[in-house]
Amino acid sequence: MRLSTALVAIGATVASALPQIEIKGNQFYFTGNGSEFKIRGLAYQPGGQQAFKSDGNDRFDPLSRPDQCRRDAAVIQSLGANVIRVYNLHADLNHDECVTVFNNAGIYLMLDVNSPVVNTHINKENAKSTYHHGYLENVFKVVEAFKGYSNVIAFFAGNEIIDDKKQARENPPYIRAVTRDLKQYIKKHSDRFIAVGYAATDTRSESGAGRDSVVDLWNYLGCSIEGEQDDMSRADFFAVNIYSWCGDATWESSGYPELVKNFAETSLPIFWSEHGCNKPEGEPRPFNEIAAMYGREEMIKTFAGGLVFEYTQEENKYGLVTLSDKKDIMGSNVKLMKDFENLSKQYDGVDWNKIKNIKTDSMKVVPPPKCSSDMILGKSNFASDFSAIPKLPSQAQKFMDDGVSLNNKGKLLDSMDYKFKQKIMDSNGSEVTKQFALVEMPDAKVNDAPSNKGSGGANGGKDDKSAASSVALGAAAVVAPVMAALAAML
Repeated sequence: MRLSTALVAIGATVASALPQIEIKGNQFYFTGNGSEFKIRGLAYQPGGQQAFKSDGNDRFDPLSRPDQCRRDAAVIQSLGANVIRVYNLHADLNHDECVTVFNNAGIYLMLDVNSPVVNTHINKENAKSTYHHGYLENVFKVVEAFKGYSNVIAFFAGNEIIDDKKQARENPPYIRAVTRDLKQYIKKHSDRFIAVGYAATDTRSESGAGRDSVVDLWNYLGCSIEGEQDDMSRADFFAVNIYSWCGDATWESSGYPELVKNFAETSLPIFWSEHGCNKPEGEPRPFNEIAAMYGREEMIKTFAGGLVFEYTQEENKYGLVTLSDKKDIMGSNVKLMKDFENLSKQYDGVDWNKIKNIKTDSMKVVPPPKCSSDMILGKSNFASDFSAIPKLPSQAQKFMDDGVSLNNKGKLLDSMDYKFKQKIMDSNGSEVTKQFALVEMPDAKVNDAPSNKGSGGANGGKDDKSAASSVALGAAAVVAPVMAALAAML
């Protein structure tokens, strides 16, 4: 495990916005140079859903507390993660410092537009009653609050609103409707492309929505309705919260070969929006799926990476780190778990240069299929009528035309203070805080630190020589070597 994969940033300088991300076929790419961008990241919600306080003067969300973000960005950067997913957000809170910290650490954001509060999500038990102008006003406000941050690369239009056969029959049209509304709003009111997609439950069981349900949802959301030149209700990407690779599972026993077979002809990017099964209970997760996800040729060609669930240890016990004080999430010290160390080792074993050098012209591009009820395998248990997608509520048309009113429109800051006061401990309880000081990535580099090639990782398609300047100092690093490393970046 490499604990010291970050340099100390002394002083505050101006960092560049990260390279823009676009979609071609079934993969994400860096705009301009055609190099593939493979997602490797984490779900980020310290304190769990309880960390989203929805009322009162002391409201907060995971991106509204800078001291917390500085601490966590340093830890997440040390893994070489390049994306975090954040679930519950308040549009009217200020997120400038937190988002800038993650940008300058080389980390992109994928954001859910929904939250647990009434009128801010589609109720999976009664989707029709919750798709209205008040709901859309809130999700459009999330877009307004975050569209100005160039490291925000995607919005999730929904998360796990299909768990059973009834929901599979009723809810897909509303997922396409929200996707359409978000894409149209972004096109009209944003000066850049931001992808919109959906995070699905892995419902491939009879107790869920049925064996074919995930494939049916992929087909339903990824097809293009005949007659529409630019089908805005088609998802830009499809993601799955998947936990089928558990413990010391193998490629065959995990069910991954079936997933490759099912999605091999995908016309849009597919990735794991959550992964990291915590069975058997009480044992550290080995994360053996990492070698397959980023090493097996068929996985690399079919899928766009994944997001490990999750950063902090909560009641569901999926954490990579523990907080010493659950009542003070922002000020708490952090202790790395064995899960963190295992994930770090797995990432270190991946040949990231191989992935970095994949170009758009080497990838197969499958055109979107035309929507048809014939593509739905489980017709008795899944929506197949594409004419059932509801229209934009009439009262929401003014939001679409004029934009929603929001004074708090985020922007990246010109300078940042990266120091944090909390302590970081390794899994044995020894303090390692100095080894996790945050580095401001030079020249708009993406955080791709772990590399078995020793180069310091990829940098959005740039050469390895410049990427090497972001390699970490060793555990015995002191001020003089730090200053020398920083001078080499200038």
